[in-house]
Amino acid sequence: MNAIAGGSTADVLQCTLQPGSVGIFAVLLHLNSGLSTNQYSALTIAQDIYVSNVVTFPLFNPGASQ
Repeated sequence: MNAIAGGSTADVLQCTLQPGSVGIFAVLLHLNSGLSTNQYSALTIAQDIYVSNVVTFPLFNPGASQ
């Protein structure tokens, strides 16, 4: 399994099927520390040939130069 967040590879640390659901997973990612703050960062997750829809999320990196 792999993920792309903010245009950079993200490490998938954990992927867990949610209790009582079918096909809904909680995914824990480790993002690249060099990513910039972006209100509309894009995220996709892929496994084998299957790629998720693009999801946007707010990304705040207090350590990155603005």
